[in-house]
Amino acid sequence: MSLQTIAVIGGLDADLIMIVPRIPGRGESVLANGYLEALGGKGANAAISTHRSCHSKPPQSSTSETTDGKPDDGVAAAATNAGGEGNIQVKMIGAVGDDRYGQKFIVELNRNGVDASGVVTMPNIRSSVCFVMVEETTRENRCLFTWGATGTWRREHFESAEQLGGGVKPDLVVAQM
Repeated sequence: MSLQTIAVIGGLDADLIMIVPRIPGRGESVLANGYLEALGGKGANAAISTHRSCHSKPPQSSTSETTDGKPDDGVAAAATNAGGEGNIQVKMIGAVGDDRYGQKFIVELNRNGVDASGVVTMPNIRSSVCFVMVEETTRENRCLFTWGATGTWRREHFESAEQLGGGVKPDLVVAQM
């Protein structure tokens, strides 16, 4: 059976999350109970979820260094897991900044079996960031975000179907913006 390609177009956002006892009122400061950073965005979440739903075996875990002593960028894991059983490859199409979040996105997409070769790194731009306040008891949230690299991404980055599939016309295109 030939390799099937699913291209996911969408945002990649670094989520900076504060867990708060309650959402602050106007002009008020509230001490947070916790803080965490996560990689997300509708596009990245959809790409990873798509890969997981198409493959029963989880991606091979990788260590922080390769056998040659160089840092692991996750590419080997993606190559091993791309297609895998089911012969389905998931490609992420989006934009990140040339910052630490952009680098983390490439590594994590690859580690999760998603081909990140369609993710454009925008020079001199920060990755998109979402600041989230989550109320501890109700789990209600408030979000503030900046477009960052996603806002500089243009149609010419993905005008043809072949660009979406890395030279191969994808069998399915999913848009999550």
